[in-house]
Amino acid sequence: MKVEEAVMSLKGQGVKVTPQRRGIIQVMARAERPLTVQEVYQQVKEAFPEMSQDTVYRTLDLLIRLQVAVPLHLADGQASKYELQDPESPHHHLVCLGCGESFCLQSCPLTHLAIPEAQDLKFTVKQHALEFYGYCEKCSPDLETGGDIVLPPSSGGEA
Repeated sequence: MKVEEAVMSLKGQGVKVTPQRRGIIQVMARAERPLTVQEVYQQVKEAFPEMSQDTVYRTLDLLIRLQVAVPLHLADGQASKYELQDPESPHHHLVCLGCGESFCLQSCPLTHLAIPEAQDLKFTVKQHALEFYGYCEKCSPDLETGGDIVLPPSSGGEA
């Protein structure tokens, strides 16, 4: 989502677009990857030195509720990185369990997936998020020398 699209979305939902909100949107729009709250704060405070980190948290929460931004959930279940929503091109992420770096996948393997449970519950899916957890090249354990692999907690039954 581009800056003006995000601004129009906020205005269309009756939300005032303050200079600080626009600044946060601009930081996120020019980012090439999802950003942490601290990264957004560090960049936006250059233009708004009086802005608090709490304002960044509140603004990101607002942008998520209004579907202008999306959270990236890390293995511990906490949303710790954020990016602007792109309704025309939803994408997913690879998340490194070692360093926390995230990598965007530009295609969605679930684009036309029918979910029987949702249909049974008469639940209409409007959006989805998907993260794959593993190790990037620099953090990947050396399997030939017996490096330990730490997996995130299981969310279901045994395999």
